[in-house]
Amino acid sequence: VPDLVRQGAAVMRRIGCLLVALLYEVQARRQRRPQCLGCGRAMVKHGSRPRVLATLVGDVRLSLTRYRCRACGREACPQPGLAQVVGCCSAELWSVAVELAVALPYERAEALLGQLGLTLSDSTLQALVLHVGTALRGPRATPLPEPASITRVLPRPQRLYLLVDGRSVRVDGQWRELRVGAIFETDCAEPDAGGHWPAVRRLSSFVALCSADEFMERFFAEARARGVWDAQEVVLLADGAPWIWDRLPNFVPCGVPCIQILDFYHAAEHVQGALAAVFPGAEAKLEFWSKHLRGLLQAGEVPQVRADLRRLRDAATSAEAQHRVQLSLDYLDRHRDRINYFQRHWEGYYIGSGRVESLCKQLGLRFKGCGMDWSRAGLE
Repeated sequence: VPDLVRQGAAVMRRIGCLLVALLYEVQARRQRRPQCLGCGRAMVKHGSRPRVLATLVGDVRLSLTRYRCRACGREACPQPGLAQVVGCCSAELWSVAVELAVALPYERAEALLGQLGLTLSDSTLQALVLHVGTALRGPRATPLPEPASITRVLPRPQRLYLLVDGRSVRVDGQWRELRVGAIFETDCAEPDAGGHWPAVRRLSSFVALCSADEFMERFFAEARARGVWDAQEVVLLADGAPWIWDRLPNFVPCGVPCIQILDFYHAAEHVQGALAAVFPGAEAKLEFWSKHLRGLLQAGEVPQVRADLRRLRDAATSAEAQHRVQLSLDYLDRHRDRINYFQRHWEGYYIGSGRVESLCKQLGLRFKGCGMDWSRAGLE
């Protein structure tokens, strides 16, 4: 009997898709030829464009008629009867999909829809949520559901990592900040006998071209969908950018244990920059001091690192080198509660933000080619 039910459901979905396509074809034939927006003349048919529309009965394959103005060459592709379509989804489907995507992680919502024969990827669900959320922004925005009303299907996250970074990109002739976030989970466990950290699970990313405050709000919505309210621990891992640390800790819910870690490799590079100013051209000394201070930093000997930097600052002969070393000292002092790498390492925490750095590198290779200057719409 279950096989008959599944076969019957598949047949009904197929019949429903054919009916929707037929109704669209009838309505499209009754549609008058559109007027050109440029010169106002009637346009003529100029081929067709296929489109797949996701509906509650399944994927419907449509053929949209293309029109062209013989006078000015402007083209158009009207969609009669599809005014409520968002992306590739009908109004009925995206309203249901958004409800699921708000209450559940995107991957779980995708799986539930797939069990009903509806194919929507997690990236499409995210785009639908962002579209609806953008429309609701403002004084009449619908409030998010209370944390207690969100039902999680995936296991409760043990360690939920939130990583944030940025990458500059040229937009409309100006350099703008493309902000990047990544989220993943691990077990609350120490490294194994081979010194390997707990395995990374359910890695996802989020990219937006917007202000720092807007990005953090949208990134927190992503973290909320990933279970930031009921995680055993939340780990914040990023470089030393002030726009990150001035905002990111404020989005961790009260009562949730929070661990803040400054990316080890950024801290080491900051110290390396100070040494390069003290030993210009002296490769041997630069290599010796770099390995020495890097090892002390990784071993948790931060007071010794600061003492050695102060001695190098006092022995520097140029004001520029002294200033550069002082900047590194201020940097370490500003993040003194986030650089206990030795302890964090043996507790099983990741101390490097390689996941989000790798994503930033991929974005840089794609968006920062020679001579590239993007429009905002093109970049989105």
